[in-house]
Amino acid sequence: MSLRAPEALWRMLVDEAGDDLVEQAAAVSVAQAERELAVAGFDVAAARVVAVARIAALEGHRGK
Repeated sequence: MSLRAPEALWRMLVDEAGDDLVEQAAAVSVAQAERELAVAGFDVAAARVVAVARIAALEGHRGK
């Protein structure tokens, strides 16, 4: 078994931890995520309005 440089080992551990978090997030339903955001004080409805407006603005620029 070869020894890894400390930086390479650290990067590998960080990457693996990130993969686990992505899998955990992907397993959460939209409804559950919205409940958790609301509990944390995040206004999901207001953020959705802003996001929809931003998407519409971007789509408007796409045809130009």
